[in-house]
Amino acid sequence: MVNLPLTFALMEYDDIIKLPHHVSKRHPQMPMEKRAAQFAPFTALEGYRERIEEVLRVSLTLFIISLLTYILLRWRWAFG
Repeated sequence: MVNLPLTFALMEYDDIIKLPHHVSKRHPQMPMEKRAAQFAPFTALEGYRERIEEVLRVSLTLFIISLLTYILLRWRWAFG
């Protein structure tokens, strides 16, 4: 899409811009509460951050234990 000044962009829609808003005869309008819920933030990842933090905590703990074990074994090997 070409970035045109606003006036040129609006000219593309001159033929429809002043038409009345369409209201369906078949489907009733959605209530405002449902419309707001439809555009609410996506919550499928609820709890994701806490799970990542828990995995990180466990991984870091295991890493520290492994590192301390390595240091202890190297110490024993070096100084018997």
